[in-house]
Amino acid sequence: MKLIIISGCIILSILLIISLFIFFLKLKVSIVVENNITKVYLWKIKVFDSGKRKKPALPKNVDKDKEFEKKFKFFKYIFNSFNRILDDKKNDLIFIIKYVKKTVEFKSVDFSLDYGLGNAALTGLSGGIVWGLISNVSGFIGKFIDIKSFTNVAVKPHYTEKVLDYRLKIIIYVSIINLLKTYRHIKRFKKTLEGRG
Repeated sequence: MKLIIISGCIILSILLIISLFIFFLKLKVSIVVENNITKVYLWKIKVFDSGKRKKPALPKNVDKDKEFEKKFKFFKYIFNSFNRILDDKKNDLIFIIKYVKKTVEFKSVDFSLDYGLGNAALTGLSGGIVWGLISNVSGFIGKFIDIKSFTNVAVKPHYTEKVLDYRLKIIIYVSIINLLKTYRHIKRFKKTLEGRG
């Protein structure tokens, strides 16, 4: 009988520790997006890499124009998607931002962009568009989250060559349960954007 009670207490203690771990322990999550490839780390352990599912990149000396066009199309897609979200799904996006504010602790957000259109005049003119897009996105999110305190943005124009390289690194602290809930909300939001929700 005593053995059963002791075993029961041990099992309950283990379940309690697991519950505390799930609800209260905060994970350090790093999300890195670099030139269309996304990587996710828990502390320093890589848990996701979208680059593994992609075809290997062409050598640097092979068709740089095609590589530039591919990156430019992706940037255009992001710009158009943001505008479409603001037009059609603004309330859904606000809900997710407010939810993230309540459940996620931001340590840092670093964004860097190197761009050039191969023409000094066009590159100079496009700078206004680039900063306009950055201001629109940060201004919209800034209505709900004080992003200025942990965000760094660096934009470097290249006036004589075609360049489009970007890197976004987000470091957050979040509990396992809130991470799963946030992921579920974002996944549902993505489905609504694709017309499946």
